[in-house]
Amino acid sequence: MDSTAMSWREHIRQNMRLALPLMIGQLATIGIWTSDTIAMGWIDSSSLAAGALASRFYQPFFFLALGISLAVGPLVAQGIGAGDERQVRRAFRQGMVIAVVLGLVTAPLLLFDEQVLVLFGQDPKLAAIGQPFLFWSSFGLPFMFLSVVLRQFLISHQRPMPQVIALIIALAANVALNEAFVSGIGPFPAMGLAGIALATTIVYALLCAGLIAYIAMIQPFRDSRPFQRLWVMDWAVTARLLRIGVPIGLTIVAEAGMFIAVTFLIGLFGTAALAAAAIANQIAAVTFMIPIAIAQASTVRVGNFAGAADRANLSRSAGATFWIGIAATAATMVILLIWPEFLIGLFLTGKDAMFAEVMALALPSAAADSPCSKSPTGCRRSPCRFFAG
Repeated sequence: MDSTAMSWREHIRQNMRLALPLMIGQLATIGIWTSDTIAMGWIDSSSLAAGALASRFYQPFFFLALGISLAVGPLVAQGIGAGDERQVRRAFRQGMVIAVVLGLVTAPLLLFDEQVLVLFGQDPKLAAIGQPFLFWSSFGLPFMFLSVVLRQFLISHQRPMPQVIALIIALAANVALNEAFVSGIGPFPAMGLAGIALATTIVYALLCAGLIAYIAMIQPFRDSRPFQRLWVMDWAVTARLLRIGVPIGLTIVAEAGMFIAVTFLIGLFGTAALAAAAIANQIAAVTFMIPIAIAQASTVRVGNFAGAADRANLSRSAGATFWIGIAATAATMVILLIWPEFLIGLFLTGKDAMFAEVMALALPSAAADSPCSKSPTGCRRSPCRFFAG
């Protein structure tokens, strides 16, 4: 049943009130990956190039599982809007089970990256350098996917701040552990790239533990007993999650596949070119988190209105998302155009023998890989795929 439609201004205000903390959370999330990329660059350009190849190898598996995990948000939000606590609980439980299973299934695939990368014509030396990174990363995949489901649950209840605070703490911990494991401090031996992956795995495990404890102990979540009977499979809910999530994951993989293919092509031109591309892509990924956060906020509000059968407010909320995304894109473009040298310099050290060459290649790459083409996609993603599912 349609209710009185809110004004466009009110929809923009409500969307932004939810989106702003999500932006902080998304920037903290990508900040973990960005701090890893910076740590790679501070080792040397060869480590940065090897880390970029290794990361690109597992991203198709990661993004497919990520899309499936993201499907929890719309179902939980719809259940909240309809007042259906049973759907909320079941979608959350099955989402957690699916996330962990996907992580366990995907992890062994990361152990074959060296052979596959060499088969695609990549430098065998870089492929070998990146293998320990993926070995330790494989242990973290179940925690990464589970953390997405836990965060989606909180966001769908329009309680984003706990996960934002947890992500900021996780980012700080990741920076500290990178320093400890990469170079070696006290009892920790120097592990190089492997240390970066180990640090991130530990951080995601602790993040999951913190979010689970919060959901289990704090109202309004505690009384709904969200972790009860996790071993009981609800195949109808699982099928619905997959019906929504698989198209999301496949579309993300298709979009990311272009960049993965380009990275492999760039790898044929040498270490400096690959390192420069890694920097440019990471800067672009950071800017992409802003429209993704806007889309997440829209997913929650659209889901609530869909559950309440409020078509008028549903339409206006989705439209407000588009204009917020356009404004955010313009702002990030200005920042990228004004301070490109400063942003690229964060990923390199002056002592690196390839510093000048990488910097010269990264500048035009960063300008070309702007957020302009990404932001509308991020803002359209959630509402459209929600209804498609």
